[in-house]
Amino acid sequence: MIFLTLFAIPFLIALLSFLFGRGKVTFPELCVQLLGAATIAGISVAAIFLDNTRDVEVWNGRVASKRSVHVSCEHSYSCNCRTVCSSSGKSQSCSTVCDTCYEHNYDVDWGVWTTNKELIDIDRVDRQGTTMPARYASTQIGEPTSRTHTFTNYVKGAPDTLFRHQGLVEKYANRLPAYPQAVYDYYRLNRLVVLGTRFLDSEAWNSDLSQMNADLGAAKQANIIVVIASALGSDFGQALEQHWLGGKKNDIVVVLGVGLESEITWSYVIAWTDNQMFKVALRDSILDTKVLNRTAVMAAISTNVKNLYVRKHMKDFEYLAASITPTPTELIIALIVGTLVASGLAVWFWREDPFGDFRIATSVSRVRRRNGLHSW
Repeated sequence: MIFLTLFAIPFLIALLSFLFGRGKVTFPELCVQLLGAATIAGISVAAIFLDNTRDVEVWNGRVASKRSVHVSCEHSYSCNCRTVCSSSGKSQSCSTVCDTCYEHNYDVDWGVWTTNKELIDIDRVDRQGTTMPARYASTQIGEPTSRTHTFTNYVKGAPDTLFRHQGLVEKYANRLPAYPQAVYDYYRLNRLVVLGTRFLDSEAWNSDLSQMNADLGAAKQANIIVVIASALGSDFGQALEQHWLGGKKNDIVVVLGVGLESEITWSYVIAWTDNQMFKVALRDSILDTKVLNRTAVMAAISTNVKNLYVRKHMKDFEYLAASITPTPTELIIALIVGTLVASGLAVWFWREDPFGDFRIATSVSRVRRRNGLHSW
């Protein structure tokens, strides 16, 4: 449907130029215009699809190894410049020709590899890289790692088909947090989100979450996030679910409602899973801890993820691709580009006759008239 919408105006422009171009736009040129219009429409549809479904998820693991590697020097410069002339006399032309030289025989890269086979390059501290960076030296084998990766998220392209918690996002509009995916210091990530209260133990919570994700990340294909909400209603979890579009495909988001005495008043679990009992069991396990105790909450999450969590594959949502629609801006830009290309081709064919078929047809007609023949 999107393709037909984007193809319609260029098609009409091409057809009108053929019908009313006084024969200057010929049938082969019409075919070229239609092919160009279809190509532009197809590219626009692909761009709209990618823009509306491209998303980022977090992969968790550990530092598996680290090593320095000698690589080709990246710092080139022009050298041995000389003047080279061709021919002689008045037709002689001269130009300056230079060789490419390099500052060093080699450069050094300092790399860290994760258990997910990800390569993390540590920035050099000198131009050639021969000095070991302090950040590389401080990297420990077995440290938790988090890195972002792109994936196709069909849910992002058609959110209204799955999330319709009427009025909840508006109700908590000023309280809904940004999704935590800001990796810092190469491979570290904070996954604890605290709302409505001062939280003094956040460093320990984030450390425990990093360790848990490192253990379960690859094995269960999971990224565990904890949101602690103080003085917010139990429907806040649903509002957050809609705001985050259900999380990424590997997310397990545990939302905890906390009262004035640190008691857990409600719990909500956001996750794409083929085992819906996982969310119920985890919610109940969290509520059984009764108070906000880090060790107890982490144990409940870890146990339920290990025993019950089964990640749902994004291919199960491919049917949503048919519901993806462009934004008004995307639609306007695509229509403008298609119209300009179609109009430009029509004008070019009318003025230039690049295939020469109009001139050929005109010459044949003149010959036929000169010989007393009619063109049918």
